[in-house]
Amino acid sequence: MIFNPYFWVAIVMSWVVVAVSVYEHEQTEFDKERAVAQAALDAANKHSQEITDERNKTVAYISRSLADTQTKAAAASKALNDKLASGSMQLSVPVASCSAMPGDSPATGGNPEARANLDAGFSQSLVAITQRGDQAINQLNACIDAYSAIVKTGE
Repeated sequence: MIFNPYFWVAIVMSWVVVAVSVYEHEQTEFDKERAVAQAALDAANKHSQEITDERNKTVAYISRSLADTQTKAAAASKALNDKLASGSMQLSVPVASCSAMPGDSPATGGNPEARANLDAGFSQSLVAITQRGDQAINQLNACIDAYSAIVKTGE
């Protein structure tokens, strides 16, 4: 029997059949694991895309709001500058009267209500400073809103 070639062929064939069966079984298991991993990856990518889309919508809304605010502020600024340039509006500051003495009461000397009008160009410069500050504050608030929205959607 040990010298029978059919015996050895049968043993080799059985090993080949077992090896092919084990290979096919393992390949099926690997394919199942790959399918599960791919499904999990697809779900994670979909969720990530949903979060990204939500963030983008929020940031776009905040950007539109900022643009609207800046447009309104620019219109108000132009109106104010036009009024200052035309002289229909003047800025003034309180001034101390020259006749006021340190010990005088308002009834005896000096006019506590005295005011001096500012030059139109100087008034426009002052207003421009405040407008740049307002614009910076609006931009900062938009950045804070965008950051808060991104942090909120990331939770």
